Amino acid sequence: MASEIERFQDRLMRELLNAGRKRSRRYILRRGGAHVSRQVADDMKAVVQSSTKGYLYVDPYWALYYHDGRGPIVGKNMIWFKNPKLDPRLNAGRTPNRYRNKRSLTKDQFREARKQGHIIVRSRVAGVRPTPFFSNTGGMTGFRAQAGEIVQREFRKLMKDLIGAENLNARASVSLDLRVS
Repeated sequence: MASEIERFQDRLMRELLNAGRKRSRRYILRRGGAHVSRQVADDMKAVVQSSTKGYLYVDPYWALYYHDGRGPIVGKNMIWFKNPKLDPRLNAGRTPNRYRNKRSLTKDQFREARKQGHIIVRSRVAGVRPTPFFSNTGGMTGFRAQAGEIVQREFRKLMKDLIGAENLNARASVSLDLRVS
């Protein structure tokens, strides 16, 4: 029986993390549309630490600014390629996940891209609204209710496996600690 309970806990943790990941990804893709939002959604990971603890995270270092938003940037030249796939700083249009892998354009690359009309250069950039994909008021809205349904479904499966009953009135509850850190 102990192994059945452990399998139940593991299955439950995976189900809860996958449901949270799907909910956050849908929120990002609905709100975004740019290659940045696609990359954040694609790079979201669910990690099971134990049968009672797991977390979701997004790998890119800049995902924090996407989640929390940022203020305006003034006095620094910001350069965008109209088509990210032409940007030699990127890997097939994808921004590096690690800050240490970030690259600058060489002077020759900059001059050539400007000459070809491939880039946009600004010394002032407006702030960006947050996309709170891990927030209870954003991407995780309604997750507590969904989690309760998942727990009930998985608990009924466990009871069916343990005692073979089809129609159970047994109920389970779960305490969720949802934090953005």
